[in-house]
Amino acid sequence: MPTNKNHKTESLPKAPEKRHRPFYLTTVFICIAIAAFAGLTTFIALKYVNRSSNITSNGSSSSSNSESAKKSTDDSSKTNEITGGSENISEKNPDGKTPEQYDGEDPNNLNSLTGNITHVGFTDNTLVVRVSIDQYLTSGTCSLVVSDGTNTYTEDAALFADATASSCEGFDIPKSKIANFSNYLEFTINLTSGEKTGTITGVATL
Repeated sequence: MPTNKNHKTESLPKAPEKRHRPFYLTTVFICIAIAAFAGLTTFIALKYVNRSSNITSNGSSSSSNSESAKKSTDDSSKTNEITGGSENISEKNPDGKTPEQYDGEDPNNLNSLTGNITHVGFTDNTLVVRVSIDQYLTSGTCSLVVSDGTNTYTEDAALFADATASSCEGFDIPKSKIANFSNYLEFTINLTSGEKTGTITGVATL
């Protein structure tokens, strides 16, 4: 076959060269992805721990409040079921006057009789009230008045001499006598011995 000298052989276009990204860029992207994942995981973990801590704290607080309420209830029950001692007795001074003091002075030289309520409490079904008198007396009477502001109960008792002072013989009041009284009681003991008189007052919550 004759050769055409004028025929030009066309060369095929070259395929585009593949460009490879530098290796360090790939490494940077991988590190960033790992760091982001680690940060997200840490954030979720911390959030869960804080939530658990709050739940534990709230639970402890509720338990503490429950125990405090229970203790308060128990203490209240004990107050209403006093069986001895002179708990909850406080001196009452309705006139606002300072009680007579006899520091270093013989109480027998005072113009009035003085003393204290030493015991108020329930023993079985009896309200027991005990009174001491500062003066040495061989005769006289103690007149007790118990009131809750609405109801009133009265009782008299003789007094007797101790070694250096005196006491009322004591008041043992059946609970049935004050069944309608509230738990807050006011006590007034009027003392009489010869020409001397005195008044002892106090309050108690039973």
